[in-house]
Amino acid sequence: MIQNRRSHLFSSESFSGIVRSLFLQSSPTGSTLLFPIPPTPLPVLILQGCSYMNRVTMMEPASATNAWVNTIDSKNPEVIAKASRIIANNIYCTLSTCCVDGSPWVSPLFFAYDDNLNIYWSSAIVSKHSQNIYNNGRVAIAIFNSSVSEGTPEGLYLYGTASELKREETEKVMKLLVNRARRQVNRTIADYLDDSPRRIYQFQPQEVWVSGDRLPIDNSNVLVDTKTQVNLLELRNSKLI
Repeated sequence: MIQNRRSHLFSSESFSGIVRSLFLQSSPTGSTLLFPIPPTPLPVLILQGCSYMNRVTMMEPASATNAWVNTIDSKNPEVIAKASRIIANNIYCTLSTCCVDGSPWVSPLFFAYDDNLNIYWSSAIVSKHSQNIYNNGRVAIAIFNSSVSEGTPEGLYLYGTASELKREETEKVMKLLVNRARRQVNRTIADYLDDSPRRIYQFQPQEVWVSGDRLPIDNSNVLVDTKTQVNLLELRNSKLI
C-alpha cells in the first residue's frame, strides 16, 4: 500500500492504473502509447527509488555497516576547520589515476587551490598520470601530513574529475601556483602553452572526506580508522580556506 500526503491509502494496482494513464493519449481510434511502460510495477520502482535515496541521504555515525564513514558530522564546524587546515598546511598531494588497462597509478604533486576548492598542478603532458587523465578524468586525491605521530592521522580524501586547464585560465592559475611555492619560481604562461611540454591541470571535487576518530570494535582493544564525510558547500564557504 502507498500513502500520499493526505494519508489516503490506495492499492498498488489502482496507483499503477493512474500512472499508466499518463503514458497514454486518447484518440478517436483508441489509446496511443506515448512512452514505454516499465515492466516492473511503477509503485515498486518508486519505492525502490525512495529506498535508494534514503540510503544516500541518511545521516549516521561511523560503523561497520557503512564502511566506517561518519555522515552525521558533515557540517560540524570542527570537521570543516580540520579539513580546511589540512588543505592550507600541506603543499603536496597524492593523485590517483587509472591506466588504460585498469591498473592504478599514484603521483605526488605540488598543488595550489582556489576558493571553490579546485586543485591545480603542473605536469608534463607525456607523464603517465597526465595521459591517464586524458583517457579517464575520474581521479582521487589524498592530502595529508606524513610527519605526525603514529595513530594521529590527519588526512583529506577527495573524489572528482581532472582535466587540462583551459588556455584562458592559465595566467590566473599560474599565479596561484607561484604564490604558494616556498621558493622563487621564474615561470611565465608560455611555459604551459603551445609547444611547451608542460600543462596545468585542474581537479574539481565532487565528494570530500576527512580522517575521523579511531573507534574500538565491540568494546575491544582493536581500533579501526574512520572517515567523516565533509559537506562540500560548507567547506567552500569556510573562512579558513
